[in-house]
Amino acid sequence: MYMKTQKFDKKTKDFFDRKVYYGKGVDLSPDPKHFTPARKYEFDKFIKFFNLPKSAKLIELGSGYGRFVLPFLHLGYHVTAVDVSQNSLNIIKAEAKKYHLDKNLKTLRSDFQKTAFNSIYDAAFCISTFHLLGATEKKRVETLKNLVKTVKKGGQVLVIEPNPLNPLYYPFYFFSKEVSWNVEKHFMKSNEANLRKIFKNLGLKNIKVTYVGFLPMRFIENFPFVAQLNDILSKTPILNKFSSFIYIKGTC
Repeated sequence: MYMKTQKFDKKTKDFFDRKVYYGKGVDLSPDPKHFTPARKYEFDKFIKFFNLPKSAKLIELGSGYGRFVLPFLHLGYHVTAVDVSQNSLNIIKAEAKKYHLDKNLKTLRSDFQKTAFNSIYDAAFCISTFHLLGATEKKRVETLKNLVKTVKKGGQVLVIEPNPLNPLYYPFYFFSKEVSWNVEKHFMKSNEANLRKIFKNLGLKNIKVTYVGFLPMRFIENFPFVAQLNDILSKTPILNKFSSFIYIKGTC
């Protein structure tokens, strides 16, 4: 199901539907033991911060081609993948079937401008996607609110966003062929203060924030020491505010 709401959503859908976006060499292995160094670093940080209960029922909004959905299926979680791109969902379904993980997978083609489920998930997450949920802050918050509604009382909601204070994003977004500045530009409002305010206004409690990385994750593939350097910078007061990603979670 895809619910068309505005031109921005169609432009975003068309962008993520392009096969070129899923560039050659993307690591789609569902087994964390086989991850590349950069993907393992990213996934380990996510798991440690999210701290999910075993066999939880999860929903991801903006699941893309499944780089988080697939390993969660492998680890025994039940996952609903939501995306506006049918191409993305087709990739997830094909990979899940390939590895015999499709039993616990559900997919939904939607922009989530309307609530699809109510209080049935143990946790919901949105990775580097919140700034893509609408052309205005109001639309983005309304969509995130719909995601929050899917989570049971006591469940968790987690958002990971590119940090607008990290200077390395701007040349990447301006000059990269993989992304579009017109689509991505709203990440500039995803600062810690604004994200905390949004979570609080949505009624989430026990809000926690951490910063991860500084240098691009892809550097870890060729230079393993970058992982250690990123950890040092992420724990250094003031410097950590310029890290690559902001992780924020709250309890319903």
